[in-house]
Amino acid sequence: MRLQAYSVIFWDFDGVIKDSMEVKSEGFYQLFLPYGLEVAQRVKAHHQANGGMSRLLKIPFYFSEFLGWPPDLERDQKAIEKFAQLSWEATINSPWVPGAKEYLRGHKKAQDFYIVTGTPETEIIQSCRSLEISDCFCGIFGAPKEKEAIIAQVMAQEGYAKSSCLMIGDATKDLQAARANGIDFLLRETAENRSLFSTFTGPKVADFTGFL
Repeated sequence: MRLQAYSVIFWDFDGVIKDSMEVKSEGFYQLFLPYGLEVAQRVKAHHQANGGMSRLLKIPFYFSEFLGWPPDLERDQKAIEKFAQLSWEATINSPWVPGAKEYLRGHKKAQDFYIVTGTPETEIIQSCRSLEISDCFCGIFGAPKEKEAIIAQVMAQEGYAKSSCLMIGDATKDLQAARANGIDFLLRETAENRSLFSTFTGPKVADFTGFL
């Protein structure tokens, strides 16, 4: 696969641009550890198996399914804000996926790049500004918008042909979003997602150094 063959690339963020999946896993673990070790372990395992699913959905789900508590918007919002506090700085300081920053900077004038992530949109915009990569993207999108809908909207508004578009992700949600929109998918394979993609036969990479 040649990334340069696509005029449009939709990028996930955690695990694709920044090697920050373990940071997010630890954030969920610490957030629910006060409710018991077993709950924290179940939360972490669910998060790792459901990458790409927004924390805006995950956190209320964990209170409901793992603790059996009734819905509480105020409680959920406080937990969401605490998670952001636990994980934001660690995400910024996490390593870059090798080659990702260099590819973005080197090809931003030749290709249209978009971020499509489950991270809340205001937070991912702030993160990209802090990392000084905002100028690499034509658009930066996050939760509560769904990835599938974001891609569909961008493609319709800009008139992109399906054959010109690629989604790069590391979660099953990313693959589903690509397939729903009829575009190609490139998997960033890691030790954490290898079992989830054990039947995936499409293109995969460990990093982006081979495209530089």
